[in-house]
Amino acid sequence: DSQISEMTELVNKKDLELQQANAQLAEKELESNQLNIRATESEAFYKKMAQQQDAAQQTRHQQDADATTQLQQDYATKCEQLEMQRVELRKTCEESLRASEE
Repeated sequence: DSQISEMTELVNKKDLELQQANAQLAEKELESNQLNIRATESEAFYKKMAQQQDAAQQTRHQQDADATTQLQQDYATKCEQLEMQRVELRKTCEESLRASEE
């Protein structure tokens, strides 16, 4: 009878140790899951930041391209205006010269 009590006590003790080990394992799994969640959140955050940076850079490039195009158009327009002024001035000078020769 005492041997059965000892065996029961030993089984109970081992069962308690097993429960404690399972509880520690569950704690470690919970910590691991929390770390994985944080890692996933961090990864998502940095991906989002990289996407925003890319979008901003693309916007800057487009703005630069638009500004360059506008400057080229302005320059071409100014050149045309100056050419017309040159032609008009030449005509005026030629007329003035002819008038003075007459």
